[in-house]
Amino acid sequence: RNLFATKGSIALDSTTALLLNVAPHQTLSIKDAATDFKLEDLRQALSQFGRAEDVGFDKLKIWHKFRIQLSSVHRRDILMPAETVQAFPPTPLAPYGTCDTVMIKDHDMDQSTAIDGECSVHDALKQTNSYSNEAFRVVQVHLVFQAVPRVKESLPRVFEGPLAYVQYFKFAGQRDMNGVLMEERDVDMYLLKQHRRANGKAVGGIVSLVDVARPVEIVPVFGQVCHSFDDCNLLAANAFDQQKCNPNFTSENSLDIGDKYYLNNFSDNEIYATLLNEYDGLT
Repeated sequence: RNLFATKGSIALDSTTALLLNVAPHQTLSIKDAATDFKLEDLRQALSQFGRAEDVGFDKLKIWHKFRIQLSSVHRRDILMPAETVQAFPPTPLAPYGTCDTVMIKDHDMDQSTAIDGECSVHDALKQTNSYSNEAFRVVQVHLVFQAVPRVKESLPRVFEGPLAYVQYFKFAGQRDMNGVLMEERDVDMYLLKQHRRANGKAVGGIVSLVDVARPVEIVPVFGQVCHSFDDCNLLAANAFDQQKCNPNFTSENSLDIGDKYYLNNFSDNEIYATLLNEYDGLT
């Protein structure tokens, strides 16, 4: 399906198109959305994004997924198959929700990353071609929404389009003598870690949906195999192996209870070419 030619789609440029269903999956108050999606800092993130304590609305139209289509990095006249990015709420079987990871363009580096004294924007990707001066970062999408205006009121301009609540990852690998981030030895992938506050809570924020650049796959750094907490405690005590595994990892929680991850540039040829050919290193 060609999203660039689909009615209602958002064609960002000649290389990227997004599509949300006309009807949202649900409409909730901000308070109920924060509860149902287990996003304790949702209201705080909205206030920070809008730069006001009263954001000017009380309800959200919510989508559990959206579609994105890209043109090929090898030939821009070839369209790649559309992909689905999910942001489903928690359930008993998936207590953290079903939430995919994407790469976003980060225009406002200070606002979105200067939290608890950390500024992970300087670990963002910088591209030399069509986005030459923009920073990029990896995030997990937890909520896709659009604000519902109050009766007889208009929305603040910053909230007029489709938005997403995301939680951030930071690039955490080794750097060369020029400060450029390098791939990790033996795996040739970039190392990420979850961006957390001093209290251990994940750092979240609001981004415009049109800033989504592409879906990406991240892989947990599992550590050495062990079969129980006792095994892991033995590994932690071993001075030669400080990376212990987590026996609680499952396919439903591995993106949420882990600490370090690899950005998988081998998931397909397109992301491999994007990271290695179009990006001028990691700074």
